[in-house]
Amino acid sequence: MDTGTPTTEKTPWVGYIILGIVLLTLVSMCGQCGDDVDKATTPEKSDKIELSQTEEDLINEAEASGYVRFERGSRDVYVKPVFWYAMNHTAKTNFGAICAVKCGNMDNSTTYYCNIIDDMTGKKFAEYSETWGLEIEE
Repeated sequence: MDTGTPTTEKTPWVGYIILGIVLLTLVSMCGQCGDDVDKATTPEKSDKIELSQTEEDLINEAEASGYVRFERGSRDVYVKPVFWYAMNHTAKTNFGAICAVKCGNMDNSTTYYCNIIDDMTGKKFAEYSETWGLEIEE
């Protein structure tokens, strides 16, 4: 039944397309930097690990886009669910390694681990450590 009032619905597809492009770019960058992460996590325990420029760019872009937030003074990394679920297992492993290195370097430590937490609910998605790799929570 037509009431004669115009509808004010806006088409959200433009926002979804932009979000998709950003996520695809970040996921593809995360997949490309896996070799650098593997090389980065092999030195002796006393050696400080530095992120490659590609890894720095990836994490800075994710932070600037609001998909990732590092909690200062802790090893907690808050991630938007849409960002986490858009990654495959390899990308999540590489992302965890990058976050662990960043957390360790922020604390001036050579121990590299982090907790990856859902930014919406506070529930832990996973944890990454140099020793055990990525452990996804059930």
